[in-house]
Amino acid sequence: MTARHTDSRLLRAVGAGVFAVAVVGGVAFGWDFSGSTGTIPAAIAVAAAAVATAVGYLSRSG
Repeated sequence: MTARHTDSRLLRAVGAGVFAVAVVGGVAFGWDFSGSTGTIPAAIAVAAAAVATAVGYLSRSG
């Protein structure tokens, strides 16, 4: 199986955005991404995991 090239700049930008939201949410709003502080941080974490899963799947499928 050969590896497919993905647009790493796009993935880095998405990762930087998620990181920024996590830092600002944690510092400014006291968010904890374990799911114990509300639905917004948990929804962000689930969305980030879904995007990572989709990118991984699409990069491996032909």
